[in-house]
Amino acid sequence: MKNKKNLNYLHVDIKLTPEQQSIVRELASNNRTESLAAQEAIAAAVNRPLLQIIEQAPVFANWFQLYSVGPNEAPKLPLSLFFDIKQRDYLHVFTQSMAGGMATNFVQGISDMYVSTYPYQGGASLDKSFIRSSNLQAVAQTLERLAQEVLILQNRNATNIIMASLAAARIDGNSSNTAVSNLEVIRARTAGVFGLQEFNDMKTKYRRVVASWVGGTPLGIKASLTDLAVSPEIMGQIRAISFQPQNTRAGSIGANETSNTSIGAPESVREEIWKGGGLTSFFDTDLHEYNELGVGQSYNTVFDTYAAATSYADVTGAGSAVFNGATEEILVGANQSMFDLVKVRQMPDEGSEWTVAADDSYTTKSGKVGWYGKEQAGYTSLDGRAKLGLVV
Repeated sequence: MKNKKNLNYLHVDIKLTPEQQSIVRELASNNRTESLAAQEAIAAAVNRPLLQIIEQAPVFANWFQLYSVGPNEAPKLPLSLFFDIKQRDYLHVFTQSMAGGMATNFVQGISDMYVSTYPYQGGASLDKSFIRSSNLQAVAQTLERLAQEVLILQNRNATNIIMASLAAARIDGNSSNTAVSNLEVIRARTAGVFGLQEFNDMKTKYRRVVASWVGGTPLGIKASLTDLAVSPEIMGQIRAISFQPQNTRAGSIGANETSNTSIGAPESVREEIWKGGGLTSFFDTDLHEYNELGVGQSYNTVFDTYAAATSYADVTGAGSAVFNGATEEILVGANQSMFDLVKVRQMPDEGSEWTVAADDSYTTKSGKVGWYGKEQAGYTSLDGRAKLGLVV
């Protein structure tokens, strides 16, 4: 079994071999014992590959670093190993008190932090009549659906954590300091526009976000945004850099972007975008295109809820206003070299990261076979300074 070459699509294929065809024929058998044995054989074979597919999917859930604990260990993070805290309220933890619940700020001292973990489960089944002709594709699509169900549940919780912590992130860690210069969400200087100026503003702003504990230049950490999540519309504006003017400053080059004085991006940059149909990285930052981002889209709405009445300004401190999810969109930048977004996985007794098992609830009369997969995990954000947002 393998994932499709393009990892932007969660797709399961089963290679056509005599052994695989034999298992599928047994799967369709009316002999319940024989059919169940085939289900269990398939479950054992796809357990690890399905997990790899889930962990490679282009979703916010996979922005989280994995921290595994044993089956008999408490799901906790030893914060003292990762943080050297010298200030009050330096660490702002966002987590959930129940599966699918609202992400809330948790006041946490420097000690072991317990993370609530929940079972993420998915199940899928199909009628035996679909596979009596050794239809491997029907089995593959069923397993694909199982993986998608688990991934959707994980991603909903992970997105809540990211958006809550981004909306409340403060440079000095003090949640009561709501000065626009202290917030880690800024506005584009021109509403609705994302280009070289806006990208540069994000990179420049973030250099001031991450400082050492004595306020100097940090050592041993990349003080820059490593990843940026954008909507398809913003990705379109990035592609437009190949043919749209990019200067924004009046002076020796004339007024802003006038017809005869506007200048474009360097020829090499424009040619790279043009030939590639876009970019996968820009200014040493990896780009991620998510359909759920954008005006009126689901992730945008989640951020709007957590941002509430907070006012955000551009990098100069001008244009302060409350985020409006009906007309504006949020871009999410992250520094994944920092210890911030963490997924705590509770290992089951059998020692596997997650479990795919045969669903034995189907009788011979039902004429169906199925599988279920589950993982025990929890998501948390430990340090809001690892994120920076841009309102466009």
